[in-house]
Amino acid sequence: MSQVNGSMDFLSLFARLDGAPLNVGIELLAIVDATDRAYARALEWICNQFELTEFRHSDVIFVQHQCKLRAEREFGAGFTLAQSLAALKSTLIYLGLEGDAHSIRALEGKYFTPEDQKSVFERHRQIIIRNRREQSEKQFGECHDFDLTGAFVDVNLFEDGIEAYRILFHEVGHALHFTNIRAKYATLRLDMPRFFTEGVAQVFQSLTIEPQWLQTHVGLTVDQAKCLRMLLDVTDIITLRANIAFALFETFAHICQDEWKSQWEGKWRELWLSLSSRILLPGTSDVHATGYADYMDRMMFHNFSATDVAYAIWIREQIRMFIKDKCGALYTNCGELLRSIYRPGGSCSWDNALSEVGIKLSTAGLRQYFEETFLTTDIGMCSWK
Repeated sequence: MSQVNGSMDFLSLFARLDGAPLNVGIELLAIVDATDRAYARALEWICNQFELTEFRHSDVIFVQHQCKLRAEREFGAGFTLAQSLAALKSTLIYLGLEGDAHSIRALEGKYFTPEDQKSVFERHRQIIIRNRREQSEKQFGECHDFDLTGAFVDVNLFEDGIEAYRILFHEVGHALHFTNIRAKYATLRLDMPRFFTEGVAQVFQSLTIEPQWLQTHVGLTVDQAKCLRMLLDVTDIITLRANIAFALFETFAHICQDEWKSQWEGKWRELWLSLSSRILLPGTSDVHATGYADYMDRMMFHNFSATDVAYAIWIREQIRMFIKDKCGALYTNCGELLRSIYRPGGSCSWDNALSEVGIKLSTAGLRQYFEETFLTTDIGMCSWK
């Protein structure tokens, strides 16, 4: 089991967990161990590229932003909104989801009218996509389920680029999930934890950084595709490990809140330093360098729990590894396999839904994915220009 540095007796705290918190804690620490080697290599690349002597909290957001910015500037030209719907449909057909591809309808106007709603109910399992194209601070999307009749994907995408495609494919990933649920009882259709539905949607979203997809739909070379994936995976692995540190902090702070009542500030700082120095910011000994104050703001204002974020990435990679093992690295005709994952909906627990199709929960998918990016690929080829 992962050891955590710092003065706090972390393992004695861990021994006090029971039931669901214990299981979650074990799983999150296993993910840390599984991604340690890849994260160390990612940090080495980060420090070289940004000329850092160590990776501190103040660098986290800056590095993630710069990696996304570089990805857009160097590789985003081929991700045009004008071609996004065609790319989406051809991807679905390639995967063996022809029926879903033909069920997609794009709205011309900015509003979902009563006539549009009537159309959804008249045509079974229709996926309606509306792009508002309204200038705002950022692009976004959401998906609404219409029970047994279809789904409505509402996006606001106004700039060409990678981010627009990832938002569109993510929300359509939700729509594919919802419209393919075949639960016996309608009330159980969406009775699923948020991290599971997000992980399933991310599977479809992740196609947009697969080398073969990038070569076919965007015209990138093999090396360009690998570099793009690495830039986005830098942000992904930081997000994963940061949220694991957050989730464990929340868990331990909760079980110790009564005991630490008289000295809670000092104990919470000590706990956060122990977790962040082991998981996110190796070697950090100064609590002020770990972003403790910023984390407290995150607890109040972030709309996803830290556990949800970490679990969604974990589930995504476990499903992706299973699909690749069954259908090959190119996901050829994996449509029926995807449908078998979609079908149960909330009629059984999320882990049973995966085990019924043969997916065994482990950290192998995450280890394989990130080590492929940071240890197998020559990351030196993605040096900053």
